[in-house]
Amino acid sequence: MSNVHGLFLDNAFRLNVSRGLVQGISGLNKFGRNIDVAGATHEVVWDGHAVALSFPTVAAQVTVTSSGDDDAAGTAAQSITIQGVDANWDLRTETIDLDATSDATSVLSYLRVFRAFVASHGGTEWNDNDIDILSGASLLARISATIGQTLMAVYSVPDGKSLHIEDYYFSLLRATGASAVAAEVDLHTRDSVTGVTLTKHTLGGLNTGGTPYPHVFRPPFKVPEKTDVWIDASSSAAADISAGFNGYLADN
Repeated sequence: MSNVHGLFLDNAFRLNVSRGLVQGISGLNKFGRNIDVAGATHEVVWDGHAVALSFPTVAAQVTVTSSGDDDAAGTAAQSITIQGVDANWDLRTETIDLDATSDATSVLSYLRVFRAFVASHGGTEWNDNDIDILSGASLLARISATIGQTLMAVYSVPDGKSLHIEDYYFSLLRATGASAVAAEVDLHTRDSVTGVTLTKHTLGGLNTGGTPYPHVFRPPFKVPEKTDVWIDASSSAAADISAGFNGYLADN
């Protein structure tokens, strides 16, 4: 098979997955940003910045905190949709009306929340302030002010599925004229049964900003069901780092 023929088949497959035409397989794109990775520390690439990831062992209803005009009757975000997994690691999705006065509570219980976005709004088409999704006192996800959705390079593979990561990447931003920084970005997994965290790959670069650093897995890297996967970063000086991973979610 020629390289051109192989590339055509790869692109046709990707397009058909995106169109929902491949039974048992869907595409996954997870991307995040940490606008202030402190020098010489490892931080998750997500809206929580220096807050460490939480791995609850018991599913619970989550609390959604909002303020100001981010309210069901407000002029900014009025409701959000959250996505995560329940006690059985089954995928769950729920839309929650915001309450800027006394907070809101989900109907369903969650072990993890790995995506959230504004579902409805008033005159302003995004959230004016940070919206946090909490399990007890632990931050599970955050929609940063004015962004409209979570930016978190974090995912939890549902029961009955496996994630096949094709690639991951990072880039960094620095102020014009700032000196170059050395950055390290790591791809991690955590087994929910043993609690063991493994570093599965690492990327590094020295840059003043802008240049993306990708890594392609050949064959794709398989992440089994009931496993957390995320990207964290460190740098030699404070830096704004974006990162993400792309792949396919397949039925077992």
